[in-house]
Amino acid sequence: MNRLVDHMRSSRRGLVVVAALGLMLGLVATTNSTAASASDYSDGGTAAAVEYINAQDTGTVTEISAGNYHSCAITTEGFAYCWGTNTVGQLGARPFGQPANTPIQVEGVDLIGYLEDVQQISAGGFHTCAIVKSGTAYCWGLNTEGQLGTPENTNVSNGPVVVADLEKVTDISAGYRHTCAVDSGTAYCWGSNNNGQLGNDTQNDSSVPVRVCAAGVTENDRSCGGKFLSNVKQISAGGGESESRDGRSHTCAVTEAGAAFCWGSGEGGRLGNGLTISSPSPVQVKGKAQGNNFLSDVTQIATGDYLTCAIGAGDVGPATAYCWGRNTGGVGNGTSSGIQPSPAVVLSENGFPNGSIDQISVGGLLSESQTCAVTEAAVVFCWGSNAEGQLGNPDFPTGAAVPVPVKSANRFDSGQVREVSAGGVHTCARTEGGAVFCWGANSSSQLGNGTPGNDTDSDVPVPVAGQLRVDPKSVVFGTVASGKSKEENVVLASSFPLSSGAIVIDITEKPAGSNARRGFSFSPEQGCDKQDSDTIRLTDGTQCTGVVEFAPTQPGTYGGKVLLQPREFPNVGVEFAASGYSPAGSNPGGPVVKAGPVDFGKVDIFTAMNKKVKIKNTGDEALKISGAKVRNDPQDEFDVKLGECGDSAVPPGKTCQLKVQFFPRVVGESTALLELKSNSVGSATIALSGEGISNPPLTDEQGRPVDEDGNLLSLGPVRKLSAKAVMTKKAVVQWKRPKTKLTVTQYEARVKQCVKKRGSWNCNKPKWRGWQSVDPDPNFQGYVTRTYKKLMPATKYKVQARALSYDLLGEKSAITVTTKKSGIPTKAGNG
Repeated sequence: MNRLVDHMRSSRRGLVVVAALGLMLGLVATTNSTAASASDYSDGGTAAAVEYINAQDTGTVTEISAGNYHSCAITTEGFAYCWGTNTVGQLGARPFGQPANTPIQVEGVDLIGYLEDVQQISAGGFHTCAIVKSGTAYCWGLNTEGQLGTPENTNVSNGPVVVADLEKVTDISAGYRHTCAVDSGTAYCWGSNNNGQLGNDTQNDSSVPVRVCAAGVTENDRSCGGKFLSNVKQISAGGGESESRDGRSHTCAVTEAGAAFCWGSGEGGRLGNGLTISSPSPVQVKGKAQGNNFLSDVTQIATGDYLTCAIGAGDVGPATAYCWGRNTGGVGNGTSSGIQPSPAVVLSENGFPNGSIDQISVGGLLSESQTCAVTEAAVVFCWGSNAEGQLGNPDFPTGAAVPVPVKSANRFDSGQVREVSAGGVHTCARTEGGAVFCWGANSSSQLGNGTPGNDTDSDVPVPVAGQLRVDPKSVVFGTVASGKSKEENVVLASSFPLSSGAIVIDITEKPAGSNARRGFSFSPEQGCDKQDSDTIRLTDGTQCTGVVEFAPTQPGTYGGKVLLQPREFPNVGVEFAASGYSPAGSNPGGPVVKAGPVDFGKVDIFTAMNKKVKIKNTGDEALKISGAKVRNDPQDEFDVKLGECGDSAVPPGKTCQLKVQFFPRVVGESTALLELKSNSVGSATIALSGEGISNPPLTDEQGRPVDEDGNLLSLGPVRKLSAKAVMTKKAVVQWKRPKTKLTVTQYEARVKQCVKKRGSWNCNKPKWRGWQSVDPDPNFQGYVTRTYKKLMPATKYKVQARALSYDLLGEKSAITVTTKKSGIPTKAGNG
C-alpha cells in the first residue's frame, strides 16, 4: 500500500449545490450566455484524485460492489457510478488513467451518454461488469485475458462493451482476470482459464462466453459432452493478487435447488470438496468437514482470493455462514492459519447470530483476506485481516479470527445495513436508507469520500460522496429584465442517516468569474431549517425543498454556483449551478468593488507571508466595508485584516488597502475565497491562492539537521517573549519565531504558580504544569499568543515557551507575570 509522505495535503474536493437560504448569491456575470460548467476536472497525479461535481446526481443506492482497488454502485434511477483507481478504464468514465475520489457516472457504449437501466454491477480486479434491464451484459476496463467478453482484439476498453452471445443475463460476477454470468439459468464464463476457472473442462482462455460443464464431466473438451451446469441462480468469480503471482483462481455457483458447485484452482481447499487439487469442471461443495454429504439449501456463495464462503442450512439455523480455503482468519472458525478444504461453520462470537445470516461477501489480497456478513437483523460483522482497517473495527488492529461487529461511526449505524461488499483491502456497505459507507485502504481513493489516496485509510466507516443530491442540478432562467424576478423550484435530497442528529450544511459561494453580480437567492420552504445566511440543517425527513429566485439588478449574463458541505464531512458536498441573462437597460448604480485575485506563490510550510490587497470602488456611491470572512479554507491557512478599508467609507474612484496572510500547513496548492461584507452592488469576493512547499534540511549520520557545511542546526529560543495583557485571573503571553533555518511546526508553553514566603516570591520550587501545544500560525505582527485563564489574583506565575521542528525541541525561554489585584493594575515583570 502507498504510504503518505509528510504533509501530503488533504483534499478539498467534493460534490456541490446552490443555494444560500434567503441569501443573495454573488453569481458571476459573464461575457456570453453559457451557464457555469457542471463538471470540473483536475490532474493531481497518482496521489490526488480527480474532482467531479454532482456525482450521483439522483436516486439513492440500491447495490454496491467493491473491487480490488475500486468500488461501484447503482442508484434507484438505474445509473451506475464508480470511484477509485482508473488506470485501465475500470471506472468506465473520463478522464481515463486518473483515480476518482468521488463517484463518477459510468458512460455509455462508445462513450456516448451514460449507461442506463442498470440492474446489477460487479467490480473485479481491474475491470467492471454490469447488467441492464433488457438482460444485456456490459463490461469495461482491462481485457488482456479476454475478461470483457468481446471478440474485438483490444487490451483495454475505457467504456462499456457488450458481452457477446448473451441475451438474458440475470447475474454477473467480475473476478480478477475472468468473468462469469448466468443467462437463462445456464452458467457462462470467459477470460483467463489457466486453472480451469471457466469450468469448460479445458485450460484454454476464451474472449467470449463459454458454457460451464455439468458436475462430473471429464471430457477435456469445451463441448462438455453436451452436459452443462443448468438451473443456476447465482455465480461468483474469484481470484486476486494470487492469480497475478501464481495464476490461481476459482469460481463457484448456486443452483435453484440450493446446491453449491466450485471449479478452478483448488489450492488451499477453496473448492470446498475436501481436496486441494484443481478441477476444470464443477465439483459439489461438501456439507461439513467430515463425511460425504453436501452443503444444502444454499442461498448465496461468495469467492475471494484464496477463500470461499456461503450461506446454507446447518445445525445452528437455516441461514448458516460457512467458509473454506486458505485460512488467514477469514474462515472465522477461531484460527488464522492452515487450510480448510471443507466448509467450516463460522463461530457465533461477539454477538454474531450464525444461523440468521442474510448476506455474505469475501475480499482480500494475498494474505490480507477479510470476510463480512449482514445478519437478518441488518447488523454487519467482519473477520479476517485488519491490516488496512478493512474490518471496520479498530479494536482489532491486526485482525480477528472470529466475527466482530463493524463500528458505528460517522453516521454509519452498524444495525441498519442491507448489503456489504468486501474488496481487495477495503469494504463498503449500503444502509437501509440507501446511503453508502466504506472503510479500509484508500491508496487508490477506493473509499470515495473525497480524499485523495496515500495515507487516508480509515479503520471505521466513512460516507461515500454523493449522499447529498440536488434536483435539478442546474437552473437556466433565460432572459429576465433588470428589476424583475423569476423563480424555479429545487429539491436538496440526503441519504445521510439522521438518527444521530440533524445534518448541518455550510453554504459557500463559488463565483465563476471576476465581475460577480448579485441576482440569485434560495428560500427554504419545507424540511430546511435555516440557521443563518450561511447554514441550514436537515432534520425531519431527508429532503429540503425551496425556491431559487433570479432578480438581476443590472444588465449582463449571470452564472455561478454554490457549494453545500456537510460540516461533519466537508469533502462530500453537492453543487448547484444557476444562470440567467438581463438585457441592456437602466443601471441602478451604487458602489462596486473591484479587486483582482491574490496569489502568494510558493511559501515554506509553517511560514507566514502577508500581502496588501488594493480595493477600488468603481461605482458611483461611497463603498462601506463592514467586515471580511475567509471561506472555503478547511486547513485554516488564510487570514484577513481590514485595516484602513474598515475605518471609513471609500469614495467613488478611490481605493483602500487591506492585509491578507497565507500560512501553509501542508505541501501543495491551496485556494480560498475572501468575502467582503459591504454595500457593493456586485460581488465582493476575492480569490486567494498559494502553494505550500517543504525544504527539509540536510541530516548527518545520526539524522540530526545540518547546514551545507555539516554544522548542526538548532532551533534556539523564541524571540520577544512578553506579556501582552495581564488581568485579575487571566494573562496573555506572546512571542516571535526563533532565528533558525529549520521549519517551526509547533510551539509549546507551560506555566507554574510561584510561592510567596515572607513577602518574597519563589518560582523555582513549585512544579510545572504540563506542556501545552500552541498553533504556530502568527498574527499579522508576527506574534504567536497563548492565553492562560482561571489564574489567582495578585499572584506571580512563571511561563516557559519553546519551538518544535517536528521531533526536535528548541531552547526554552521564560517570563514571569503577576496578575492584578482586584481593581489595582500591576505590570508584568520580565524574569
